[in-house]
Amino acid sequence: MTDYVVSSGQVTSGLVLNADDTETVLNGGIAFATTVNNGGWLTVSSGGLANTATVNAGGNEIVSAGGSATVVTINSGGVATVSAGGVVGFPDVSGGSLVVAAGGSAGTAAIHGGTAVVLSGGVVDTAKIFVGGSLTELSGADVNTTSVNSGGRATFSGSAQYLKVNSGGSVTIAAGGVISGAAGPGNHGNTDLEGSEVVLAGGNADLVMVQAGQLTVSSGGIASAFIEGGGLMKVAFGGTVVNPEFKFLGGELDLGVGAVVSGGIAFFQNVAARLRIEGTAMPAATISGFVPSNSIAGDTIDLANIRYDPNGSAVMTPGGVLQVTENGQTYSLNFSQAQSYGAFYLAPDRGSGTLITNMPPLHYIAPGDLDGNGKADLVFTSAGQATEWLNSGGAFTQTTVPKASMGSEWSAFGTGDFNADGKTDILWTNHSGQAAVWLMNGGNLAQFGIPAGQMGSEWHVAALGDYSGDGKADLFWVSNNGDPTVWAMDGPNLIGLTQPAGHMGAEWSVAASGDFTGDGTADLLWSSTSGGVSLWTMQGNQLAGFNGNLGQMGSEWHVAGAGDVNGDGTSDIVWVSTNNDVQIWQMAGGQIGQIAFPSGHDGPEWHLKGVADFTADGKADLLWLGGAGGAQIWDVNGTQVTVLQPTTPDTVFLQPTTQNTVFNF
Repeated sequence: MTDYVVSSGQVTSGLVLNADDTETVLNGGIAFATTVNNGGWLTVSSGGLANTATVNAGGNEIVSAGGSATVVTINSGGVATVSAGGVVGFPDVSGGSLVVAAGGSAGTAAIHGGTAVVLSGGVVDTAKIFVGGSLTELSGADVNTTSVNSGGRATFSGSAQYLKVNSGGSVTIAAGGVISGAAGPGNHGNTDLEGSEVVLAGGNADLVMVQAGQLTVSSGGIASAFIEGGGLMKVAFGGTVVNPEFKFLGGELDLGVGAVVSGGIAFFQNVAARLRIEGTAMPAATISGFVPSNSIAGDTIDLANIRYDPNGSAVMTPGGVLQVTENGQTYSLNFSQAQSYGAFYLAPDRGSGTLITNMPPLHYIAPGDLDGNGKADLVFTSAGQATEWLNSGGAFTQTTVPKASMGSEWSAFGTGDFNADGKTDILWTNHSGQAAVWLMNGGNLAQFGIPAGQMGSEWHVAALGDYSGDGKADLFWVSNNGDPTVWAMDGPNLIGLTQPAGHMGAEWSVAASGDFTGDGTADLLWSSTSGGVSLWTMQGNQLAGFNGNLGQMGSEWHVAGAGDVNGDGTSDIVWVSTNNDVQIWQMAGGQIGQIAFPSGHDGPEWHLKGVADFTADGKADLLWLGGAGGAQIWDVNGTQVTVLQPTTPDTVFLQPTTQNTVFNF
């Protein structure tokens, strides 16, 4: 046991304090590079200075009133205490503990794997917390300029100014904790958040810049925030958010049931910002800056627990109130009257809720190989324009056909190869019995034409297929009386008209077109309102055979598509039920050869929309679409299903439609 006393004018260097050894640095004394081991004590009294001390397990350093220490390293199990009036600069907490008591002060602390506790009345100016490190501030303490890095943690129950929470770091604002003061460096908020921050009851976080992390406001907590860069702010029941604002690269504000919004909600300079409302009671806050979308992105409001209704509406009143009607109920949202918003649209979200957007939803038309790469692409329309999802294998990329649009009287019907160039084209029809053909070259319109023919308004195109066997798509028309007519096509030109010698009653409609006999010519599948299924086999645009009793299905089933699922050269028939059960009629010579029941099953948010070869393996796959833009592809082998998850464009909304007639040839 040795007691070292360092008086005025004295300097010690490199002392090692072991069990029961002590070093006391008095006024004017300097202790340099002292090592404090288990049981050793280093005390810095008023006017004393300890520089570059190392405190190991079981060792203690105390900086008393008027004393100061710089560059102290506190290893695992070591403790450094800053008492009232004491000052520590550049402490490095490497597994040990730093305690800043009332009246004590620590500056530029680095916390690696250890803990720093700031008691009431204590002050820490600039703390950096790294993996395994933690800082706990008690009520009445003050911490200024804290950065929390990956694996670091901090809890604030007193006051703090400017936090930087990096990815993987976490912060808790507990009761009595207040994050306030002037905005941080670079005109950021008081907190730059890329990690996780939770505001508990009685906590208050002012001006949080939620950049890529998550801010959670619990019941009784209060926060104001800017949300950008994919950041997420969640406000729970009883939590309060003040004047939230989306900036730059968007993000999401999630208002839980019973969350409180004080002030307004501002969208500003963003792409694809989202306001998510979980309750059925709408916030009274005024929404401003909600901007029109570009081709694939725009602001949205997600009414997460209000079930989407395809017949719902969103109408802006002259007073700036957006009235959303879903399932017979009306919900009101207040919008700023200082701007115009254009039309609003409703679409399903990725669950069962409702999205509000002023981006027109995409209306799904059909699959088809637009660019001739052997992989089926997708065609949608919106406001008279055609939007394509081009399939590169594992990813769909979106493009809108440039310099091409159709008037409101036209609707896209489907896709087919009208000029036999190996690239799928798009057919448009109107209610006056006219048709228009877009010959496509990938994402571009190669040629446009309106065939020199017209059917009366009582006629409609019921299917597309190669009914003549020349490799080019033809048009199958049906009148309201069930009479058929075939237009033989060559590109956009009508080169022949035939009237097959057949007739179906008003209860029948064309369900699909495909080569069900394997002879190279498309045939026609009919279904009745009572579940009957019939087949017309075609040759040279004429009816060559009729099977009036191909099968019978219940009312819960409809045809989702036709395509060669098993690769035998004959189109098969894919059925889907209202519960998303699937069965496949594997066809052979115009008859059902076998019925397969694929083992996969998708939830109600998914819709089986098409059958085509999306993988270029020579066999048709099953396409499922979700309302908010997701896609699944089923690669079917007998009853086995391999589910592929292609990447789809961001922030795209798909409008549910009645089942289109489907065809394959």
